[in-house]
Parts: sequence; C-alpha cells; structure tokens
Amino acid sequence: MKTKHQLFTILIFVILLSACGPVSDQANNPSTPTVTLVPSTATLEPTQVPTTITPTITPTPTPDPNFYYRVQSGDTASAIAKRFDVEWDDIIGTEGLSDINFLEPGIGLYIPINIDIPDEMPKLIPDIEFLYSLTAKDNNLDEIVESYDGYLNSYTEWFVNYGTLAGVDMVKYISRDNSINPEISLALLQFYGNWVVSQEIADEVLLYPMGFEEGLQNNLFSQLGLAIDKLVIGYYGWRDGSLTELTFSDGSNMRLDPNLNAGSIGIMYYFSLDHTKIEWEEIIYGDDGYMALYYEWYGNPWENEQSTANHIPSDLEQPELILPFLRKQRWAFTGGPHGAWRKTSPWAGLDFAPAMGEPGCAEADYQWVLASASGVIARKSLGVIVLDLDGDGDENTGWVLVYLHLDDTDHLKVGDYVEVTDKIGSPSCLGGRSTGIHIHLARKYNGEWMLADGPVSFNLGGWVAQNGEEEYDGFLLRGEDVVTAYENSTAITIIIREPDDP
Repeated sequence: MKTKHQLFTILIFVILLSACGPVSDQANNPSTPTVTLVPSTATLEPTQVPTTITPTITPTPTPDPNFYYRVQSGDTASAIAKRFDVEWDDIIGTEGLSDINFLEPGIGLYIPINIDIPDEMPKLIPDIEFLYSLTAKDNNLDEIVESYDGYLNSYTEWFVNYGTLAGVDMVKYISRDNSINPEISLALLQFYGNWVVSQEIADEVLLYPMGFEEGLQNNLFSQLGLAIDKLVIGYYGWRDGSLTELTFSDGSNMRLDPNLNAGSIGIMYYFSLDHTKIEWEEIIYGDDGYMALYYEWYGNPWENEQSTANHIPSDLEQPELILPFLRKQRWAFTGGPHGAWRKTSPWAGLDFAPAMGEPGCAEADYQWVLASASGVIARKSLGVIVLDLDGDGDENTGWVLVYLHLDDTDHLKVGDYVEVTDKIGSPSCLGGRSTGIHIHLARKYNGEWMLADGPVSFNLGGWVAQNGEEEYDGFLLRGEDVVTAYENSTAITIIIREPDDP
C-alpha cells in the first residue's frame, strides 16, 4: 500500500475486512449511435423552445493583459488556478481570500492570461438544476412519461436493490442515488433511445437504450448508470479544476470558457465523448438538439428563482459529527477517500469495519452503527440510510449523511427523528458490491457530494480525512495521531472512540 508514513515492526492480525466497490461496474468511452428524435405526439403543452441558448451573464470586458473573472458559487482557489494555468498568488484581487475554502461568489479577479482564451460560450443549466438539489423535488417526470405514453410508460425492470420498478421510477432512483437531477437522465433516454415518446423501438435500442454496447450492461438500470458516470465526471472535473478542455471523437480539442459553470460542463463533457465537434455543436445548441428538448420539456432553468442562488456558501462548515460506533470498540479504517456512490463519483466516501469477525461477508460479532449527528431519516432502502441533518426530512437541501451497507434497520422508517449516538443499524454487505462487512459514509450539501479531503474536510470526532495517492488510500489525522486506511485490519488501521471523545 502506498503511504506517506514509514511504519516499522507492525504486528498484523489479518482479518479480511472490506472496502466499498461501485454499486455497479462501469465502462469508459462507449460508442453511442446517433438516434433521430421522433416528433412528439403528446398532449403535454411544450414550453416554447429558444433557437439558441443565451448566456445568463455578460462578463466585464477584460483589460489586457489580464482576464476578468467573477467568482461563482462553489469555486475554490485551486480550481481557478488550474483553469487558467496560473499560480493563485499571481492573480490580482486575491488579498485576504482563502486558498483552501470555497470563495465568496461575485468577487472580481484579474487573472494573467497564460492560456488561449476561448470564445464566450453560453451556459446551459444552473448547478442546482443539474444536481439532485433544491429544485429536483419539483420535477414532473411522471406527467411527462404518462402524457407521451411511449415504451417507458409500461416498462418494468427488476434490480437487486429495489425489486421490480416501473421505468420512470428506475430513472428517478438511479439519478437520486448518484445525486443527479432525474430530468437530465429522462431527457437523455429520450434523445438517444426515443423511449419516452415512441412505442416502436428498434431492437438495438431496446438492448442498449443509451447506446453503450458494454457486454452484459444491457439493461436500463446499467445503461443509465453508465450515462450518469460521464455526467458526474464532467461536473466534478470542472469543480476541482482537472477538466479544462473537451476532446471530441475525431481527436480535436476545445478549451472551455472559464466563465462556464459545473452543471453546463457536465452536459458538454457527456456529449463530447462520442461526437465530433460539429455534431456536438448541433446537439448542444441546435434546434433539434438535447438542450432544445430539455427546454421544451422543463422550461428555461435560468428562470427558476433559485437558479442563481449561492449553491455553496463561502462560509460553509460541517456540523459536528462523531465516529459512528460505540465507545471502546475496536474498528478498522478500511477505506480512505473514495467514490461517494459509484467508482466515478467524487472522493467523498470513507469506510469502517468491525475489527473482529470472519473474513468476507460472513456474519461478524454483533456491533451497532450509530447516528453521527441528530437528524431525520430522509430515505431508506436496502442497505441505505440517508440522514438529513437540518431536520426538514428533505435530502435535496442542506447537509445530508449517507450510510451504505447497513443491516438491522427495521426499527427505523422515513420521517423518524434520531438523536446523535442512536443505534441505526449494523455493518453488513448489503446495498452494493462489497468485499466484506463494513459501513460506508459520505456527505452531501444541497445535493453536491462534499469531498472527504476538500474545502470542508470530513471530520469525525476530530479525526480529519486526508487523501492518499490513490482511491481508498488515505489517512485520518487528529493532532499528531495518524490512522492509515487499509482493506485488512492491522495495527495501523485501528481506531477507537475513546471515553472522552465526542
């Protein structure tokens, strides 16, 4: 295992424990056939579709040799510096600003021009409309699907975590689990597969409704998961500054306008993977493209009064959280920062497992998992508990803690209020692929996954998460004490909630 610390003479008591895997496997860069959108015959009255997507904000003119940039919600110093290929200290206007935390939206910065500044590009969608966030609960997916009465309206599918689901519920659930607005997923399914509008679907599209010909991934749930993977990569790649240009299927590149936002990039990146630049422009901005369909079904997302709200405040702080187990028990830190839900998710998750038990998924000595904070059970499914920390029971807003791989949760139901330290379940292998019994924890704020080692670090009773060199590596730090993540229980992984801990 890769680690920053040289540790010698460690007595290893190898008890195979676990780390999360993705809920389902995904493939990279699939080839997506072009599908012609069939005209609607529904009775649903469409919103008038604009022939072009217009920008929401016109940037202030840039005085040479600097580029004028106005900080957006969710921006960080490191992301801005990466997008412009500059050092943060070389930017004019950063005096007094944090180079770690989220920045205050609206602040103007003059940034040295070290890149070829691309032409101004219209924004497509606000961040809160892209995520399972403030406005997602108001969507009308059932109304749309029923009004068109296409193939999806009568489609059902069985999936291990949910049982048999109606097609529209399948779209809702996988989008919600990955914290993506299901409106985006439904429009993608129509744009590629015509499932919403038509009853007559080609055999190839029935087998691969999103066009991803990836072996056994030939069901709606898996296909939607592969699509969401790419949306997530685009969104969070822009958020952390690692994605600054698009590469199209013909090998050409395009630098992204620094004034764009994460939600717009999520959609732009998705369609860049399997299309030429000319095809991409038609899909994004054309009268018969994806965004035209989106506007037709849902209206102009920028007209929602919440669309330009400060999605992530600059002074955001995590509520106090405790280690999620009883005092004096020995647990192992088996997974450092890694994917929050699927493997492509941002590194928002941490894993813990009881330090006594049998290898794999054999039943371990009974141990309880505790509520790390007080809150309301906002969602419950196989292996999953979503705890809403602001108490309104809505996982779209405020701080949310997601527990995965929980068993023995029958005593809880949605809407129940639990106090910090209340018993909410026991560690298991339920709710996704797992190499052994454990629990997985991740945080969201207003629908956005919060990086475990990010501007608002994951802090459990004073133990602060830090990334390792690779996914699942990492550390918990408290003062001079260090706990190192490792999938097996060894001396370096053991963490105990002591009597004087929170």
